[in-house]
Formats: sequence, C-alpha cells, structure tokens
Amino acid sequence: MGIFKSIDNPSTRKGGSKSALDYVGKKAELTKGINCSDDYIEAYKDFQETKELYNKLGGRQFKHFVLSFGEETKSNEIALEMSEKIASKIFNGHEVFLAVHSDTDNLHCHMVVNSVNVMTGYKYSHSKQELENYKEVINEIGKDYINRN
Repeated sequence: MGIFKSIDNPSTRKGGSKSALDYVGKKAELTKGINCSDDYIEAYKDFQETKELYNKLGGRQFKHFVLSFGEETKSNEIALEMSEKIASKIFNGHEVFLAVHSDTDNLHCHMVVNSVNVMTGYKYSHSKQELENYKEVINEIGKDYINRN
C-alpha cells in the first residue's frame, strides 16, 4: 500500500480549516465529501455549521492527513474510491473532505477532517496507537485494490 501521514497544523483560529480546504480543493484532480459537500467552499461552510451547532468554535479546527499511494495505484478514481472507504471507516461520523492530487511522483489524497463529529458533537482526537490501527485498516482495504488499476 502507501504511506499515511498526519500533517501537524495546530490552527485554532476561527475559520482555520478554510486555508487547508482552499489549498487541497484548488489543486485537486478529484474531490469527495463525506458527511459534507464535494465542493471545498461548501465543505468549509458545512464544517462551520457543525461547530456552531455544538458550540465548539474554539480549539483545534481540523485535522489533516495525507494518504500517498504506491506506484501500483495510477488511477485518480481508484485512489478516491479507496480513500473514501478508508476515511469512512476511520473517521466515522466526522465530516471529511477528500482531495486527490497528482502533482508529485505518486498519487496522494488529502483528508481534511472537521474537528467536531457531526453525529455526536465530540472533538476529534487520536493516539499513536490509533494511528497504527489506521494503518491496519488502510492495508486491509488496500488489498482489495491491488490488481484493479
């Protein structure tokens, strides 16, 4: 499979997720929203509405991950489909904006996760062990796609 990285961006200013969504959305080949719009501008509005609904406007605004695919993944569509399955499983209940980029040697998908869970109102957090568990989920889902490109 590929490499899954957590991008450290401790933005706590109101609207901090806007710059991340702008960056990943403008350069994307394909986008998809999970529990939010497929359009990065509208996804930002969705993120903010959820924060307002639960009165969770302070603190960390979002979490940013990047899933880089190996050379065996050459299709933007397959990369997006895999990313959607992975994000739905590991970020259950959160709004996640996915953006596939092909501006480097390997395809990669940015995952911008709203800090507030749309279903529960709880803020997102993860431990190092949970990050390791995410990699297991990624490898398991990735097995289904090895020969599909």
